[in-house]
Amino acid sequence: MAEAIRARLHVLSPVHIGCGDEYEPTSFVIHHDQKRLISFDMFRFFDGLDDDARKTMTRIAGKGTLASIIELYRFIFSQRSNITGWDVEISDSVITRYLKVKELPLDERRLQQELNNFHIPRTAYNALDNRPYIPGSSLKGSIRTGYLSLLARAGGTRHGIETILSGGQPPNPVTRQTNARKLEEQLLGGKFDTDPFRMVKVSDLSPAENVRTRILYGINRKKSEVGAGRGVPQILEVILPGSIFEGVISIEPPLNGSGIRMPVEKEKLFSLVQKHYAKVYN
Repeated sequence: MAEAIRARLHVLSPVHIGCGDEYEPTSFVIHHDQKRLISFDMFRFFDGLDDDARKTMTRIAGKGTLASIIELYRFIFSQRSNITGWDVEISDSVITRYLKVKELPLDERRLQQELNNFHIPRTAYNALDNRPYIPGSSLKGSIRTGYLSLLARAGGTRHGIETILSGGQPPNPVTRQTNARKLEEQLLGGKFDTDPFRMVKVSDLSPAENVRTRILYGINRKKSEVGAGRGVPQILEVILPGSIFEGVISIEPPLNGSGIRMPVEKEKLFSLVQKHYAKVYN
């Protein structure tokens, strides 16, 4: 019988889990004085305008050019006191960028790149109430990664695992493997239907306490040395540290004849995952 484990996930550093959705430039407005982004429904916004404002917006939208998008930005900004919707904290650096983009000269070449860079990926959220959540598949993937990383250090053996958990160094760690799939099969002793992680079930985790998000720049950092990495900084919505989520993890024992040779054991799973991610976090 599966053992159900109630899980409380405490966010320690900013988290972004992509969901394929974005805050699009013409469906939000930024209150720079309040440091909030307001995401709104365009149709509801249009319906709430007076006749003159509707005519103005219709004329701008009818142009269908890149320059008209900046004009629409400016128009929406002028109506910001009447806009309601879902609001999110936003960093000073993103506000500064927004105000600069809004005032760009109406030059089609320059606008193409600037507007492409101002779509803001949302972190995974519930479409019914806009609140963020942690998809179970994401958490399970992270658990699996941490477990496999330590299992490789342990040489894929139970004795190696015990050595790591007691603070020692196993004599035969698995190194320099280029085929990740074959390595996983080797370490876990199975594939597809005989993969022991088939028996690990992770629910989606719902917001419980202090859950907040913020829109900010994601900056590349090198792992091996101090300093910024390559690549353009990206604007992202992240879940902030201090947020708490709740869900359920269950670990089912494999059925007789399932072919699973190395079942996942709760204590070893969480100990190995904690050991791996404590090092990464530090």
